[in-house]
Amino acid sequence: MASSLSARSICFDFDGTLIDSSHDIATAVNTIREDRGLEPISREAVAEAISTDARETLRDLIPPEDADDLDRIVAEFRSVYDEVCADAVRPYDGIKTLIDEAFLGNRGIVTNKPLSMTRRIPRKL
Repeated sequence: MASSLSARSICFDFDGTLIDSSHDIATAVNTIREDRGLEPISREAVAEAISTDARETLRDLIPPEDADDLDRIVAEFRSVYDEVCADAVRPYDGIKTLIDEAFLGNRGIVTNKPLSMTRRIPRKL
């Protein structure tokens, strides 16, 4: 029996699925590492460490001195990343065409990024 699927909307995760933001995330991470006297780490190492939870990712990339320090690291990361989030971000190959064809101009974004970044990144792309 053949079935026909129809959808009024399609949701894709934004970060890491539609866009590669690893360069800007690495810049923010390395800014904080430098401020703490730590050596920079490669973009590839940052990309491999990125998880769904920013706290977990940052704990792995910027070792906190104590539990309260992790809160400071997360706050500092958000501030620094907010400044650089659209510097080197790029869509993955074929994504612009996919979005144009799938949504025909009616776009929405599903992300856990702060609203300020969510507005700025697509404008740059």
